Amino acid sequence: MELDDIMEIDQTSKIAIEIGSKLFVDIDGVDFTVNSIFVGMRVNEYMIITPPAKSANIKSKMYPGNPILVKYLYDGTVYAFQSAIIELIVDPISIIAIQYPRLIQHQELRDTKRSPCVIPAKAATRTRDVPIVVFDINKKGCRFKYQENRDKRIRFHLNDAFTLHIKLPGISEEQSARVRVKNIQRQNKQAEIGVVYEAVQSMFLKRLGDYLFSVDGL
Repeated sequence: MELDDIMEIDQTSKIAIEIGSKLFVDIDGVDFTVNSIFVGMRVNEYMIITPPAKSANIKSKMYPGNPILVKYLYDGTVYAFQSAIIELIVDPISIIAIQYPRLIQHQELRDTKRSPCVIPAKAATRTRDVPIVVFDINKKGCRFKYQENRDKRIRFHLNDAFTLHIKLPGISEEQSARVRVKNIQRQNKQAEIGVVYEAVQSMFLKRLGDYLFSVDGL
């Protein structure tokens, strides 16, 4: 991911982040990204995060001064900043204090970029639930495949509206959105359907943003 816009943080302002936000952390000397949770901060002094789930395997790299790169998603924008470990605290609770960043990079998640995927889902029509497979998705809509047959009750047409139920990888709760068919491609008995979101709750968009960031934002 390229982050083109650089913003210098005002020394009197807080970083745009919420307690409980999921963080993606690259630690110097570790060849994979680890997950953490933002716990809190003292502005201009330090931030507190949870130890990564794989901390047992990288404990030797959790020493004061070791550089890290932190990325997270907030309100549809990807943020990233350089920091360094201040201290790994294990008693009475396990937390990590890191340096408060002086510079932060940000980039809007693109609405129209398609993210390839293979996600089993279902299309809930007035008569039945149709098993489908979503094969690309973005912030505006998605495309899915399904097997057509002679049963006209599971044959989609342009402008048909129905409810999409999908369980995004890494997110335990099933997400639902009202969608409308915008394009159809048919070959033999398989159809590819493109839909746009029409009626969605803010939680759906947040969960979708989290998923898109996890696959495209790192």
